[in-house]
Amino acid sequence: GARRVTIFYRRTKNEMPAQPEEVEQALEEGVEVIFLVAPSKILTEDGSLKLELIRMELGEPDSSGRRRPVPIKGSEFTAELDTLIAAIGERPEVPAGFHVEVGRGNILNVNEDLSTSREGVFAGGDCVSGPALVINAIAAGREAAQSIDRYLGGRGDITEYLVPAGEAMEWLEEVPTGERLATISYLAPQTRIDGLSEVEQGMNRESAVAEAQRCLQCHAIASLGGQTLREVDCKFCGACVDSCPTGALADLATRGLGQPDRVVTTICPYCGVGCQLKLEVKDERIVASIPDPDGAVNHGQACVKGRFGIAEFVHHPERLTSPLIRKNGELKEASWDEALELVAEELKHYTPQEVGVITSAKCTNEENYVMQKFARAVLGTNNVDHCARLCHAPTVAGLVQSFGSGAMTNSINEIGDAACILAIGTNTTEDHPVIGLEMKRAVNNGGKLIVANPREIDLCRFASLWLQHKPGTDVALLMGMMRVIVDEGLLDSAFIKERCENFDTFRESLKEFDLDSVEKITNVPQYKIVEGARMFAGNSPATILYSMGITQHSHGTDNVLATANLAMLTGNMGKPSTGVNPLRGQNNVQGACDMGALPNV
Repeated sequence: GARRVTIFYRRTKNEMPAQPEEVEQALEEGVEVIFLVAPSKILTEDGSLKLELIRMELGEPDSSGRRRPVPIKGSEFTAELDTLIAAIGERPEVPAGFHVEVGRGNILNVNEDLSTSREGVFAGGDCVSGPALVINAIAAGREAAQSIDRYLGGRGDITEYLVPAGEAMEWLEEVPTGERLATISYLAPQTRIDGLSEVEQGMNRESAVAEAQRCLQCHAIASLGGQTLREVDCKFCGACVDSCPTGALADLATRGLGQPDRVVTTICPYCGVGCQLKLEVKDERIVASIPDPDGAVNHGQACVKGRFGIAEFVHHPERLTSPLIRKNGELKEASWDEALELVAEELKHYTPQEVGVITSAKCTNEENYVMQKFARAVLGTNNVDHCARLCHAPTVAGLVQSFGSGAMTNSINEIGDAACILAIGTNTTEDHPVIGLEMKRAVNNGGKLIVANPREIDLCRFASLWLQHKPGTDVALLMGMMRVIVDEGLLDSAFIKERCENFDTFRESLKEFDLDSVEKITNVPQYKIVEGARMFAGNSPATILYSMGITQHSHGTDNVLATANLAMLTGNMGKPSTGVNPLRGQNNVQGACDMGALPNV
């Protein structure tokens, strides 16, 4: 073999398209890897072989999400070689006359449903994703099969029941809690470089049998690095069950129930995201809640509440399905006619101002409209309200004053295309997991994520910057960032001139928020405030997401106004993937307010 092996690679170690253990094993064996260099010329002279290379530096991310290497002018150098092997990776071979659109590296361009530019042709695997694990290609094949079924007029259900549920063999015993995946031993580095013996030593018989008695597992689990679900903080959303190509992962709640009688398309009733679901119904009971791949917001994703919480709630034994009337100190079941007659009779004994009507942000627009109309037109009272006003009122007061509406300024689907996201006062991956996926998509696309939160939340793992400010100091933090933007000339002067009012007064108010003062108020170091301001102003389109961490304060309206001012100051309004976007805790907060379920309209 060769006495010395050198790999020249144009990116860094973190970007190498190889399994981490393979890279480490090569380094253990003495392979020299020179990073951030690229070959520019092959030289041959008097029988000798030389390779001219140029040093690189990482620039902006490319379409794969990896930072593009950029040559450093004047950094060329030469390496003397005995043998040169070009290892530039895989490249799909697309047959001539196949007439499908391809992109960089001959990779096929496909839509979200894996359809190509040629009618009726779908693609998946390495020819679409580039080099990846085998299980990724298997999963893509399953996804393509679902899309093909829908293309041919089906529902995308390609589930196969090879054996009737009643005839299935007994399930293998569950793996004991805490049992880890079997590991393989390797020859010592010095031993393996001195010979041609097998490097991987395999496993003993006991381990091999144990491994064979379970699914060899897919990327949904392999990517966890052998950790248990508890160790990786699994959200139990069921996405791994949907993706499993072998059926080794199954939903215990629906196993053995057979095919549903009908499928009903609906919207999840929990939070304000509005995920589209398909409820599978059998014998007039919901047996499964499946995220709809055609859902305009969730695209086949759902959180644990939408996936597993609906049937449990609807069919809970303690759920009220008929009115209860208190008789002799005890609540007794009654008919609807009896209950409505009692309410109508009792209301006659009170004046309009003695009656209060409570609606709900969990109700539909129609229900809220009828309820507030009943209060005003029939009972003659303006005492109508709903629970979400407490969290929504600061948003309405602030955003209506700034933009004329208290709603999100942009759609959820735009979040993933933002170049910068400021998430302030929101624990999105916990409270709105589907929106959290859009935020992670933005990061994977090279976008910047700024998390402003007193607590270290899950999003901090994906953030370019975490601003850990004291609770209640949101205004000072945002004003400090805006002070930097104005002082450094990072504002969008054209947008302000055309679209904004009272800018001079606003600029004057920033004088109170010098960085020394803001640091004392917020406990955020000055350099981080500056970094956050530059990051938000320098990466467009930029969007702001917030939740009750902004609104649930005595000065919640001021917090909302500060977010609106930051968006306008940088020109991030009225364009895709920009704006100020409050995330709602209930499914129809906006609708309840728009329908008049408020005392002040």
